[in-house]
Amino acid sequence: ADGEVASVQPALRALIAAVSPSAGTAPGDALAALVALPAEELRVAALRLLLGLAQLDWGALALARCEGLLHLLLHAEAVLTPDELRDKHALASALLKSTAAADVIGAGAATVRQLREYVAAGPFAAQSKAEARPEGPLTL
Repeated sequence: ADGEVASVQPALRALIAAVSPSAGTAPGDALAALVALPAEELRVAALRLLLGLAQLDWGALALARCEGLLHLLLHAEAVLTPDELRDKHALASALLKSTAAADVIGAGAATVRQLREYVAAGPFAAQSKAEARPEGPLTL
């Protein structure tokens, strides 16, 4: 079974890379952005794909580098169904199970501490809304 998985990994990596709308956007961040959309079908698909990636060593490492994904996991900005909240929680848990991913985030960093608190509190734990942050300088 491991040989079969190894043989499809290049195709899977290419598929994941194709999700990104631009060279400057990590696929994990692009998928995290889909979770904030009002279309439930897109949210569910994105969460399940993220969860599947987090369960692969290379996927967890790639996701640990995605600021948009970490932001999604630590804040309650999107309105999610109970099943989506469970998937979001499972995703956070899967990332923490990867010691390499936790190291990338920063083992002693506040982000890892917040992820651990969220995982310990459960999928329905109250999360704060993030402060507004500009995407870039405003020009007129």
